[in-house]
Amino acid sequence: TKSDKQCKRKIVSKVSDSHLEYLQGKSTAYDMWTSLKGSFERESLASQHRLKRQLETLKANPKESLASHFLNFEKLVRDYKSAGGTMTEKETVLQLFQSITNKEYQTVISSLETLSIADKSLVTMPVVKGRLLDEEAKLLSAGLLRTREDHNSSTVFIAKPKGNGRSNYRGKPIQQQQKPANTQ
Repeated sequence: TKSDKQCKRKIVSKVSDSHLEYLQGKSTAYDMWTSLKGSFERESLASQHRLKRQLETLKANPKESLASHFLNFEKLVRDYKSAGGTMTEKETVLQLFQSITNKEYQTVISSLETLSIADKSLVTMPVVKGRLLDEEAKLLSAGLLRTREDHNSSTVFIAKPKGNGRSNYRGKPIQQQQKPANTQ
């Protein structure tokens, strides 16, 4: 039919040359689509498995801020879901708890776990992240925790002036700024 031909043309135009072999011998757009789906779904299954393992092994670096860890964690969760994986909010929260092994946060995590037993709807990702970030702020203000970001913000590099560049003469009187004329 006319619509099938249009669909076939559109599929062929969107598929890269290296993947056209998957479409050879397919007589309908549906067959082409099924072939592509079958070929690439396996890859997404492998991606799901790889990303799930990365999530399970992800651990918060004690020298980095929790906000930085949350960014890494959420990116992995998004990638996992876009590869076709499914994770409920409860599973996501539990995975986040497992990724934070710093002893400073275990009290907050325990209290959130206890709260989830009482009412599961109270423990959501925004609540968990908020409580953990509040705890981090308390620890930082009390001086009990130092992150890598703290160390970086206080690092200063000073370069010594070199050569006869213009910057070497700043702040000196005009008579000293003038270079002697070349008399040769």
